[in-house]
Amino acid sequence: MIYTLWEVVWDVRKFAGKQAAIVIKDLLKCGWGHINADYFHFEGSRTMTDAQAGPEVGGSTSVRAPK
Repeated sequence: MIYTLWEVVWDVRKFAGKQAAIVIKDLLKCGWGHINADYFHFEGSRTMTDAQAGPEVGGSTSVRAPK
């Protein structure tokens, strides 16, 4: 099966210095859905250390927005 992914860009500069999370939800009302998400790029961000981010959950990564 071939999946077509498309690039989505968000300008989040107005949220600089605030905490945020990317939440991906399957909103399908019946049966079982499927979501693909790939290549999250945080320009100008600093990746938090494991100690700062806490335990990993499902391959999550925490980053800080530049101030």
